[in-house]
Amino acid sequence: MGDISGITAYLKTTKYVPCSSKTACRILTYTIITAFAISALLSFVKLSDFYTKIRVSIPYPKAVAKSRLQERETTTYSLAAVISATPNKPKVILSWPPGPGWDFMHLRDYAKPVFKSIGCKVDNCIYTEKKSLADKSDAIVFIGRSLGSKPKKLPHQRWIWVTLESSCYTEAAETGGVWAGMFNWTISFRRDSTFFLPYGHAKKRSTPLTKNFTKIALKKTKKVAWMVSNCGTRGQRERYVSELKKYISVDVYGACGPFKCSKLDNEKCLDNISNDYKFYLSFENSISTDYVTEKFWKMFDRDIVTVTRGPANYSRAGIKPEWHINTNDFKSPKDLADYLKYLDRNVTAYIKYLEWKNQYVGLFPKADVYCDLCAKLNDPSEPVTWFPPGQLAKWFIDGHCIPRNDLNFNT
Repeated sequence: MGDISGITAYLKTTKYVPCSSKTACRILTYTIITAFAISALLSFVKLSDFYTKIRVSIPYPKAVAKSRLQERETTTYSLAAVISATPNKPKVILSWPPGPGWDFMHLRDYAKPVFKSIGCKVDNCIYTEKKSLADKSDAIVFIGRSLGSKPKKLPHQRWIWVTLESSCYTEAAETGGVWAGMFNWTISFRRDSTFFLPYGHAKKRSTPLTKNFTKIALKKTKKVAWMVSNCGTRGQRERYVSELKKYISVDVYGACGPFKCSKLDNEKCLDNISNDYKFYLSFENSISTDYVTEKFWKMFDRDIVTVTRGPANYSRAGIKPEWHINTNDFKSPKDLADYLKYLDRNVTAYIKYLEWKNQYVGLFPKADVYCDLCAKLNDPSEPVTWFPPGQLAKWFIDGHCIPRNDLNFNT
């Protein structure tokens, strides 16, 4: 009470003291201090609210902009901060309509409103494919292989370059010309993309399956199957298979072989292959960093052992060694054939490559990427980044088309 008594004493020395007793002065003092504290608190709240609005609405100055090459590799954001700072105005994401056959990134098949229906934690985004809304969009998603005509880019927009094609089949023209320096973010199968979009990923089942893989294996009557439509590839997988066929039977389905499947019922064809064969060749058309396509994932939930030929490090794509047989582990196609024939004779060893399927399920994460994109657009702390001219091609193409060293055999 020392401080209060001091204030009371001071008030008594002034002609403005409106009290006639010590008790009355003390009450008046408490009243004045309380009123002052409430006034200060209200002023602070108003100032904080004003600052928050200004922070959200003012675009980042060019002084803080930096190259995408300096940006962190993984997509991270503080969800709590994003939600608390999310403005009422929704973010518009325009998927720029590509040419025929390149609409794999569209979300038109999802229920509307899209971002709420797919369960995004930050869901104030609107998805559209209408070019007329380009000037109202906060982000525009472009398919690298089918960019189309270039709209005018507005200062507040983020442009996203998307590809699921191997670096070996990506041309520098897809990132340069009038598009040079236009892109801020990337979506691809590369781990160091702004948004990582693999062809698939695995999730552990909450309730494991109880398949008897010994019985399943004993019903199989054939050895190796391969479904393929591109018969001349930069990765020269066809040369590897041609050599492999000298030592083990390989039935080739599709445009490159005598066995046919109806394109109208591809899933049934894959089911039949899974039922009849012990091994399936998942060979990529080229060897590119992190490039693991649907050739692997479409057999993930089927009861067949996958043989892969692709990037050196499948673990970067979340694929465990026991989930596949990797040609990188064998000196030659003959050595691989010898191992496959050993597994064909030894059911106990063979089912070791199947038993994990009771524990995992394969998923396809396109919706997850759009959730991440919506959250990143709403993050007020997200800096402005972009690829300077020439840097996007350097990041995605240069040094990432990897020549194979497994073709040194006499043919």
